[in-house]
Amino acid sequence: MRWRLQRIARFSVDYLGPEIEAKTAGRGVHWHECEVPWKYNTRLKGQDDEMTTRFTLGLAVALSLCSGLTVAQSVNVVDGDTIRVGGKTYDIWGIDAAEPEQLCGSWPAGREATEHLKQLVSGKSVICEPKATDRFGNTLARCTADKMDIGEAMVRNGYAWAFVDYTTDYVDEEKLAFELNLGVHHHGCERPWEYRERVKAK
Repeated sequence: MRWRLQRIARFSVDYLGPEIEAKTAGRGVHWHECEVPWKYNTRLKGQDDEMTTRFTLGLAVALSLCSGLTVAQSVNVVDGDTIRVGGKTYDIWGIDAAEPEQLCGSWPAGREATEHLKQLVSGKSVICEPKATDRFGNTLARCTADKMDIGEAMVRNGYAWAFVDYTTDYVDEEKLAFELNLGVHHHGCERPWEYRERVKAK
């Protein structure tokens, strides 16, 4: 015990003594009121942690922007194959729905397609990924509602056709809807590209 007290006393004299003298005389770091290094290191680590958090958040935003994905802030259905997500308008990839005014006999195919699309996106998280641009300058995008492929659902449920000018993604869904006699297939609807050509020729 006595030996330990002697060691402590010697430490105080050998190491703390000069610092106390320098502090009293106001020399060096004491004159400039420097922060002690262990406090400085702790404060610096806190700043590094904050910067790391900011960098991580910034990187997440940047990656989202670079990927071209649009995550819905607001979703508006324009017609049976067009939606506006966060102020951007997209034609849904791989499908073609009846024109808004198009009728199949007395069945309002265009209006029914629009209403069905509204049901698919209502209250859901909608994300659109641009895939291509058509000859009219419209952006074609694969869109999902709570991870459900919207284009696939529209074709599978009989409210749109697979549009094979750009992809054959939904050909099987159209065959299934035809076999089950759903929607446009049940009502013997004219395909929308044929309808547009006929109306244009008048």
